[in-house]
Amino acid sequence: MVAVAELFLLALGNLRRRKLRSMLTIIGIFIGITAVVALISLGQGLQNVVAGEFAKMGSDKITIMG
Repeated sequence: MVAVAELFLLALGNLRRRKLRSMLTIIGIFIGITAVVALISLGQGLQNVVAGEFAKMGSDKITIMG
């Protein structure tokens, strides 16, 4: 059975040998996480704006636009 330390050293060696691939992978992960956080924030913000507009209108009014 392979020890965890050996696997760690193997992974570290591969990172050193394949620097470009490692950097591109790290950049891709960073961009992906950033995109997810941005989309969730945008969705929450839009939800708050829409809820605020409905609250301003009030529940006893009907608005007809033509």
